[in-house]
Amino acid sequence: MASDYLLKEYGVCHEQLRFYDDRHSDILKYLFSLTSLVATAQFAVFKFLQGPTSGFFACQAILSFIVFIASLLLYLAMLQNRLYFVFTARQINAIRDFFIRTE
Repeated sequence: MASDYLLKEYGVCHEQLRFYDDRHSDILKYLFSLTSLVATAQFAVFKFLQGPTSGFFACQAILSFIVFIASLLLYLAMLQNRLYFVFTARQINAIRDFFIRTE
């Protein structure tokens, strides 16, 4: 009975571990997409304003601030995700250890 419960918990924890791993890679993709999008937007503003002007530097400052805040938030999301990943991995390892010791 307890063995069946632990096997079910092991399966659920393993699915949760894969979810956190996929989420981590998705957040990383969003971060790279954001930085490439902002670099493209900065180049577009440079071409639209026909060179470096005071308006160009104001747009650069705004875009840089936006990418900084978004990158910080995505980094914090990745950190939180990795913490949950660690808790789930520890649970899986504890179940594995129990089965190794008892069977």
